[in-house]
Amino acid sequence: MCYLLLPLIEDKRLSYMSIDGVGVYARPSGFLNVVFYYGWLSSSNIDDLAVDMVVVSGSSRIFPGGEDYDLLVGLRSRGVEVYAYLHDGEIPIGLGSSFKSWVIDYNRSMESWVNYITGLIDVYAGLVDGVFLDECDPGYFNSTDPGDPLLGVFNEALKEIVEYARSRGLDVFINGVRAYAGLGDYYLWEGFIGLYDPVKGVYSVDISFPYTESSNPYEWVNGIAKYRYLKENGLLNKAIALTFADRSGETTALMGYYTARMLGLRGWGISSGDIYASGGPLTIFSIIDLGPLLEGPWIDYEEDSMSALFAGGPVRVDYDDVEVDLSSYIREMPHEPVVDGLADDVYDLSHVEVRGERTLIRGLGAIASASKLYLYIEVVYNGDPGAGLLHVYIDEDSNRDSGFRHPSIGVGADFMVEVYKPGSALLYRYIGGGSEWRWEQVGNVEIAMNHEENLYGVELGIPLDPINIINASTARVAVATVYSWSDDAYMILEQGDINLVEPPPTIYSNPLNYTHKYGVILEAVRGDNQLNITAVSEKGNTIRYIIYIPKSGKVNVVINNTPIKPLNPGKPNTWYAEAGQNHTVVNIIVKHESRNIHITIKWRGRE
Repeated sequence: MCYLLLPLIEDKRLSYMSIDGVGVYARPSGFLNVVFYYGWLSSSNIDDLAVDMVVVSGSSRIFPGGEDYDLLVGLRSRGVEVYAYLHDGEIPIGLGSSFKSWVIDYNRSMESWVNYITGLIDVYAGLVDGVFLDECDPGYFNSTDPGDPLLGVFNEALKEIVEYARSRGLDVFINGVRAYAGLGDYYLWEGFIGLYDPVKGVYSVDISFPYTESSNPYEWVNGIAKYRYLKENGLLNKAIALTFADRSGETTALMGYYTARMLGLRGWGISSGDIYASGGPLTIFSIIDLGPLLEGPWIDYEEDSMSALFAGGPVRVDYDDVEVDLSSYIREMPHEPVVDGLADDVYDLSHVEVRGERTLIRGLGAIASASKLYLYIEVVYNGDPGAGLLHVYIDEDSNRDSGFRHPSIGVGADFMVEVYKPGSALLYRYIGGGSEWRWEQVGNVEIAMNHEENLYGVELGIPLDPINIINASTARVAVATVYSWSDDAYMILEQGDINLVEPPPTIYSNPLNYTHKYGVILEAVRGDNQLNITAVSEKGNTIRYIIYIPKSGKVNVVINNTPIKPLNPGKPNTWYAEAGQNHTVVNIIVKHESRNIHITIKWRGRE
């Protein structure tokens, strides 16, 4: 094997989560979870997610009186950095193309173009944290030769624009060639691992990532060539990676995330190819942070892969076979279903058939997490059903005399989901008097659908907010097929039919919401041959934290300043070690006598 050893990242502070006794990092401090969203934010789920930064369309929607203004104010009030993509009214403005149009095509002065751009920047002062400058790339006007005088003019203009933004109290996020990576406060690495072809509408994995070469910083390049430039110029702490992946691309998302962590970038985000320009909920992937980087990364050019050891386990990303190999502890964790229209085993699908006059329900499965009720329904229609496909009635209090009293199904529906044939679904709250059909729309429902002729497989992710369900297993849910807008066949999920699964938090979750069941590491700081950890869980909980450390000769564990000796596995306030390949797995079993505890793990240097 031929390995290239790259240096460790510098920022080693983070948050950490223990899941069903397994230690897994949830939110590393210093590593940013970033969202790019160019559509109507009011149609998204961003306010429910733990994010650090968001880049939005700078159109009229974000200004006072606009549809997204209150949401942006709320995001900023909880510490989320907001960057606005420059707009001229409702038209997005990129720097490279506008420079070409203004200065080259229409022969206007560079000064007038700078005045135009700074005038656009002015309107965002005090409204957002910063501006997003797109198309910082001389390739837009065919000038990538560093000796070209036109490129020099563009460079000076760009510096003046950045300085002006800062004079107005705005930070600057640059998207363009690597030569400009040091110009702003952040630099976007777009198309990181996951690529998107807007002409063909196709997603792909950049398998050339480990092999790129380029010596001209004004030339667009991806992969390791860009990484080397950023590293050599001390700019990794500014680089934000953006991976493009669709709903079925969880592996691509994982590859992008773990590669960004292994390379020591500043942050990472995932997006659809159009950067959610059409609105709708953000796709949530089961991405769990693994804590500080202990060793690596290593690039294996023979196997087209990169690997590293984190405190939460080893990771290997295979760019050729498009695979991510995680610790078995991580792979075996419970997870929420991906709403992709497929009947995953997690649903325990019932195949009891229910026949109506024009439809047949062939299968129904349900599962609930802390935030969503997931349903998978297989149904056969006798002919074209029309625009409506399904009604899902939710009786949150299991009281048939409250809510909409369905005349034939026998539920008192407080909420209803209406599923439409084109592949959309809306959530409604009942506002009628019990028998009248009166509903108020209160949200969108995540949906994916597969169908062949008249057989439909429909998967729904129904948000439990605003539905007042603390435990979805206590609700009563009825699924009814719809034919020409009339309910036909139906099945009822009674109390206890819906399994409640609490999967581990992803990078989009607030880990403190899980302290009732899990142990949360608020901070872990890596020093020389040791980790200093602050953990929190409910008093009385016994938690098993699992930490990976480099191969060592001897391990010492200290809890709340008291050294702990290794004893029988499974006994509270003990620990034991397991030998792994080039690492040691330290299992620490702690009974939380207080909510906060402090753990120090020390190990000898590598043998």
